Amino acid sequence: MSRQAPQDPSIERIVVCFWLYTFGIMFMVLTDGQKYLVLRERAKGQGGLITHCMVGWSRNMNYLGEMMLYASFAVLNQMWTIWYVYAYMWGIVFVVRMQMKEYSLSKKEGWTEYKNRTWLVIPKIYNSTLLSFLIYGTFLLVSYYCYTHGGIELGFKSAFSAVKAVTSEL
Repeated sequence: MSRQAPQDPSIERIVVCFWLYTFGIMFMVLTDGQKYLVLRERAKGQGGLITHCMVGWSRNMNYLGEMMLYASFAVLNQMWTIWYVYAYMWGIVFVVRMQMKEYSLSKKEGWTEYKNRTWLVIPKIYNSTLLSFLIYGTFLLVSYYCYTHGGIELGFKSAFSAVKAVTSEL
C-alpha cells in the first residue's frame, strides 16, 4: 500500500507549499499571540469576547493556520494517503474542539453579532458573504484550471491563447 512519493516536485508545488506553510505559521502564531496578550492585559474578572484583529475575521483562525501548515506537507508529499489522515484529524479532532469552543463562546455577551460577522474557519472578507464567495470561488476555479492544464504557467498560457483566439476572430 505504501509507495515512495515522487522525488522531484515542481517549482510551482514548492512555492505553493512555501506560502501555505508561511501563512499557516503566521495565522497560528498571530492568533494565539493576540489571544494571550489580550487576556493578559484585561483586568481580572473582565470577560467578554475578543472580536478584533485575527479573530475578527474568523472564529478559528489558529485552526486554519494549523490546517494550512499540515496541508503544505501533504501537497509537497504528493500522496493521497496523507490527505485521508488529515481529513480524519480535521474532521474529528478539530471539529469537536471547534464545537466545544463555539458552545463556550455562545454563553458570552455579543456572541450573536460576532457569529454573524465571522465564519467558523475561513475568514469572511469585509464581513460580506457575497464578496467572500466571489473571491474564494474565483480562486478555486483558477486553481482547478491551472491544475488540470499542467500547472500555473501552462494554465495561464492556455487561457491567454484561448482569449487571443477569440478576440482575433472578432
